[in-house]
Amino acid sequence: MSCSTQLQAEVGRQAGAATHARGAVMLGGVMALLGASSALNYFVGMNVRLLMWIDNWGPAVGWSIRGAMIVVGAALYFGLGGAKAAGWAN
Repeated sequence: MSCSTQLQAEVGRQAGAATHARGAVMLGGVMALLGASSALNYFVGMNVRLLMWIDNWGPAVGWSIRGAMIVVGAALYFGLGGAKAAGWAN
């Protein structure tokens, strides 16, 4: 394999890794926002339409799911190299 072919392969791998990191950051942000908005809306008797199913098993399970969404979403967004690896933070 020539030097230019190796360089192109390395650039392609790095671009793919950045794309996956951005996807994880976006997924984490969406999860955290949905969980937080569902928790806030719960107190005014509303809910996010996408998450209406979580209260079918009772309030304790619903709050567990909301909390897990916030924690996992924040871990994806802030932890695991999230925003920094995606090039969104300095």
